[in-house]
Amino acid sequence: MVTVGQVSGTWVSAGPGGDLAPGMSHPWSVQGFQVTDAVSVTAFGTTHDNAVRALSVQNLRTETHMPFLWLCFDVANVGTTSIPAYWFNFAIVSK
Repeated sequence: MVTVGQVSGTWVSAGPGGDLAPGMSHPWSVQGFQVTDAVSVTAFGTTHDNAVRALSVQNLRTETHMPFLWLCFDVANVGTTSIPAYWFNFAIVSK
């Protein structure tokens, strides 16, 4: 039987000077999956002002630091507008 798990996280700027500027990225890493699992990551910017927010999940890679497996990635602002907050979601498919 296949099991699908979902986890969400968020990042919020400390203030206007700390927003994720265009061309900048944040590194992230997560653990809690097995070598046989399929994992996906998505990210999207939150907005309250009708501005277009464009994010990309980049440099997706796995690292093994026994006994843990890590999924490492960057969330990058690929748009033209600073981003004050964003969500990221993980889906883990196991059998």
